[in-house]
Amino acid sequence: MASLVLFEHENFGGNSITIENDTSNLSDLGWNDKTSSVKIMSGEWQLWSNADFNGVALQLTPGDYPKLTEIDGRFNDVISSVKAFVG
Repeated sequence: MASLVLFEHENFGGNSITIENDTSNLSDLGWNDKTSSVKIMSGEWQLWSNADFNGVALQLTPGDYPKLTEIDGRFNDVISSVKAFVG
């Protein structure tokens, strides 16, 4: 099973939420446009800037990502949907 943890602030600070399923709208979980850092526990994930897996996507493999803006400057507080990637 794929799993990731989204964090409100850089360097894994603030509130967090663990997700294990594709989520087409993080607003449903009260977590839209809040993510600044991520831990990918297992699987590969696509993080989307808009709901319903639309907009700009960032694909991440297992690991710790303390500052998403260091990977792509557009990815601070913009993630609206997440999807486990199956190649």
